[in-house]
Amino acid sequence: MKPTIPTMPALKCPDCGAPMRLHPTPSTFKTPNPFVYLCDRRAAGCGGLMSAHPDGTPQGAPVAADLRRARRMTHRVFDRLWQTAPHYYPVAETGAARVAAFKRIQDAARNRAYAFVAAHLGMSRDACHIGKITDIETLRAFYGIARRATPLIVRDWWKKLQAEEAHLKPIPPDALPALVGQPIRLKGAGTWVLVRIKGDTLFLRSPTNNRKRMACANQALYPRAAQPSEAP
Repeated sequence: MKPTIPTMPALKCPDCGAPMRLHPTPSTFKTPNPFVYLCDRRAAGCGGLMSAHPDGTPQGAPVAADLRRARRMTHRVFDRLWQTAPHYYPVAETGAARVAAFKRIQDAARNRAYAFVAAHLGMSRDACHIGKITDIETLRAFYGIARRATPLIVRDWWKKLQAEEAHLKPIPPDALPALVGQPIRLKGAGTWVLVRIKGDTLFLRSPTNNRKRMACANQALYPRAAQPSEAP
């Protein structure tokens, strides 16, 4: 039985400008998602497409063919960081319980891997998603970080981060203005220098690379005190 296609507005194909509409995912596509946006000119050879969430909403914004290729290559090296993670744990369960255990490990490893890349890219965890990145240079950097990592490297980094953060105290919001220009620790993202504050948004830069900057919502990442010698 084919899934009912949600009613969603068409997107504009970044390759040819024609509409891209929601369709059931073709059987040849390697994705668990039931729907995908396909260009109306697909039969004429246009390869425009956009992944969709199970409810039919787009997974990011439509991008041209070269960026889609870059995203696929980046996904291949990144996905091994969480897909192979269960092999590094002694999973004793069998049958359905084993499948569930593998999924739990993979879900946790995927979140850790994204946090690892985000910290090394100088991006917020929310922005650091392959489907949200719209420039080749950032994807190349993402690819390089993921390619040099392994599931064990990511796991050890995460454990060290958690151990360090267990001893840090939250910074009260009214104390943040006095810390502008000083290093602060962000939960799951390492150490950053607070550049300025605008409303609930913190603007930060890396203490070791002035070109690495990001903005984040302070209530989402929980700023914590840090020592100036710490690096992201």
